[in-house]
Amino acid sequence: MAEIQYMIEDRYMTRAEAMAFLHVGKEKFAPYERVARKEGKENMYWLHDLVEVQQSLGGAA
Repeated sequence: MAEIQYMIEDRYMTRAEAMAFLHVGKEKFAPYERVARKEGKENMYWLHDLVEVQQSLGGAA
């Protein structure tokens, strides 16, 4: 069976946007905090970093 790859345009998101994109609540978002980038008072997240964390957790990208 052939492997399917997806190409997604990278995005820079706030914590709320990232949680909505990943469909996770605060309690399930904890592992993603390790890729946060501090921008003033707000933590920001690159989509490619979130996908890497998701894959390391065994989830689909």
